[in-house]
This record gives sequence, structure tokens and C-alpha cells, in this order.
Amino acid sequence: MECAGKFIMAVVTPMTVSGLAGEAAYIIRTESTVSNNWSDPDNQGSIAPGSGINIYLAGDSTVKDYSAAGIYNGGKILSAGSWGEFLGNFFDEDCVKVNNYAQGGRSVRSFLNEGKLDSILANIKEGDYLLIQFGHNDCANGASYEIAPKVFKELGADIVVLNAAPDGKNINGNCGALHTQGMQDATKANGAFIGFSFDGDADRLIASDEQGRQLDGDNVIAVAALYLKNKKKLKGCKAVLTIMANLGLINFLKQNGIEPVLTKVGDKYVFEALDKEDLSIGGETSGHVIFRDISKAGDGILCALQLLAIVKYSGKPASAVKDMWTKYPLKLVPVKVEKKTPLEQVEGFLPYVDQLQKSMGGKGRIVVRYSGTEPLLRILVEGEDKNLVEETAAKVEKFYLQKIKAAA
Repeated sequence: MECAGKFIMAVVTPMTVSGLAGEAAYIIRTESTVSNNWSDPDNQGSIAPGSGINIYLAGDSTVKDYSAAGIYNGGKILSAGSWGEFLGNFFDEDCVKVNNYAQGGRSVRSFLNEGKLDSILANIKEGDYLLIQFGHNDCANGASYEIAPKVFKELGADIVVLNAAPDGKNINGNCGALHTQGMQDATKANGAFIGFSFDGDADRLIASDEQGRQLDGDNVIAVAALYLKNKKKLKGCKAVLTIMANLGLINFLKQNGIEPVLTKVGDKYVFEALDKEDLSIGGETSGHVIFRDISKAGDGILCALQLLAIVKYSGKPASAVKDMWTKYPLKLVPVKVEKKTPLEQVEGFLPYVDQLQKSMGGKGRIVVRYSGTEPLLRILVEGEDKNLVEETAAKVEKFYLQKIKAAA
């Protein structure tokens, strides 16, 4: 591809090609190569091949172009995307055009059944390229279905394995980190020391104590940050959380001399904060936790091993992790919106929210933000008093809808 004018180093990671283990992983950085020249990835019928060489992308969320959803503005990255968004920046489009057909949540089977490969085959010609990457969604119940049991068995654990029967369609099907009740019940019923659930691509972990109670990302960060602090390994004596972290966790960290660093929602922002200040740990309530001194990315199995090691080191049961701090009651209200009017432009809304938060006397907080992927306003209210939390959430929703209706 001489006319492209740039050299591209391929990214190859272990277990990406037919299950064969790779060796070195070469990573190309794309921060400075973002542009706004993207077609709507969801309107794929309108993708027109270029007159020169065409590169067709088939894949899942690890390849999908999310930029058309307003993720990019003025050439600046506002949210993390996949490599499929960036590939076109390395080529002169008059010579080489990237046609991205990838869709989130797809397996090879569903991609074929939806006719997406047929669309590619109708246009591809000799000299073009087809790049295919299906990662977690082809592992059926999840990418960890085979490796996780092996890891824990190798470490001598007596394990009970759930939801490890791949059929190509049942990924996250009422199981895994998105649906943990079955794992929690099995942990208690089997008298297990601890239970683990991973999500489809195995970068998130939700655990269970021996009583069958859920341990989410907030619980993991709490016990891990305190452990690292006591071992004098918590850099900066800080932990990175998103604004959606439970207020109980924020207060717990402060009470133990650990400063919470709050970011916008998304593991991209967590990593940026970790990297900026050279910190040790950060993550999200959803179970995406980064132990930066060990790995630069979230890894559910690694997180499980770290949690297990910390709990075993303490000499206490896993329930001690659950009981070390108290979650504040919270109410999360998703409000459907027709358009995402900037909140500062909704008459009196932000001052009203500020007034309500002050009325909670420092024992609660309110977070309002638009979803980055759905037509929703998300209202989060937390506080010590459950009734007050629910009343406050209802007031915020009512005020917002009234102002939006009045402005229509």
C-alpha cells in the first residue's frame, strides 16, 4: 500500500488467531490521528466502496465504529472507541478506503445470519482486504469459559464451573457479570469460599462472598486500595473512581486516608487518570478494575486473582470485604429524551439540582448526565435516607420534564 504514505504495525495479541497463543503484542498509538470523516456505521447499506483499494472490516464491538454517535467533536476524542474507528486515518482515502461493517454484540454466526458478510462479498474485489476480528462474542458464554477454570485449577482450587457451554449464541445469557444471582446462589449452596462472574469479554469481574452476597467493583476497589495502602504500595495514596461510584465508597476511602479521584464514566477515563498521576488502582462499579502496576487494562481473571489473594492474606472470609463499609441507598432513574439539550441550557435545572443536593445536608449527592450511547438522561441520587433519596430523584425527574416540555 505504497500510496498510503504511512507504515502500520500489526496488532497481534495472544489467543486472537484460531486460539493460537501469540508472543509479542505490538501496539500502535492513534491518539493524534483522529478525524471526523466517518460514515454512519449503523446505516451500513449506504457504505460505498472506494475506487482504489478497499479494506473491509467484519467484527464485533472491538472493531465497530462508534464515532457517529457524537463521540468525536472537532477532532478531539471525547470517548474511547475501537481500532476500527482509527484505521482509516492511516490512509489517503483516494487510494485506500476503510469500510467498517462491524457491529457490537455479534458472533460469527449472528454476523453471517444478518447478511453482513453477504454485503461485503457483494462489493469486495481482487486486491481488496477483509479483516475479521471476533473476540469475546465467539466464546459463547464468555471469553473466560475455558481459561478461567484452568487458571484456578492450576492454583489448586476446588472449583464449581457454571455457564461454560458455548453454543455461539448464549453469551451473557442470564449469566456472567451481568446476571450474577445464579453464581451467588451456587457459591452459598456449595459452601464455597468465594464466587466469581466474568462478563462476555472477561474484562470485568463481579464476585460473591460465602453468604451469597454480591461484591461489585466498588467492593474490590475498597479492599484492594486499603491493602495497597497498608503495604505502602498505593501510589499517591489515591484511587480512581468514576462519578457513578457509591458515595459510601467515597467516604470510606476518605476516612482511611485515601483520596478518591473522580472521572467521567468509562474505563478510558479511569485509565487516563491512572496514567496521568501514575496511580496504582482504579475502576468502575460495574467490575472493570485496573491494577495498573500489574496490567494497563482491565482483566477479570487477574482481578479475581488479586481479590482472592488479598482476602486470603487477611485471614478473614470474603464476607469481610462486604462488611467493611456500607453502601448508601441509591436511585438511578433513566429518563427518555428526544434530544440531549445541554443541561446548562435547561432553564433553572442545574441550580435546582444544586439546591436539592444542599438540602441533603452533606449526606447525599445528585449526579445528572446524558447517556453516551442511548437517548436517556440518567439521574443518580444517593444518600443515607432511602426515602429522601427516592423523593429527591422524583423531584429532579419532574423538574427536568417540566422544563423540557415548556421549552418545546
